[in-house]
Amino acid sequence: MRAWQDGRCALCGFRDSLVKDHCHVSGLIRGFLCPSCNVTEGKSDHNLASWRSGTTPAALMGIEEVYINPVTGTPPPIYAAPSDDVADVIAEAVAR
Repeated sequence: MRAWQDGRCALCGFRDSLVKDHCHVSGLIRGFLCPSCNVTEGKSDHNLASWRSGTTPAALMGIEEVYINPVTGTPPPIYAAPSDDVADVIAEAVAR
């Protein structure tokens, strides 16, 4: 996925030390973001609807990889195991 993104942030295109962004509802990795976009993504709704609804490098490539915390070595505590339709898992959690 990093190579597919050509070493660029999936949101702004900036080349920086990229981090794996993940969905806190499904626990799945969405793509690589620069630190600035990763922080913005976590705190803002501005222009991020398509990113949060699944228009991400991982989705476009058909990748369903669970985020593993690099410090603890564990998946997010709120991880919901991927189902046949990850969009349904996300929609269900958002509706709660």
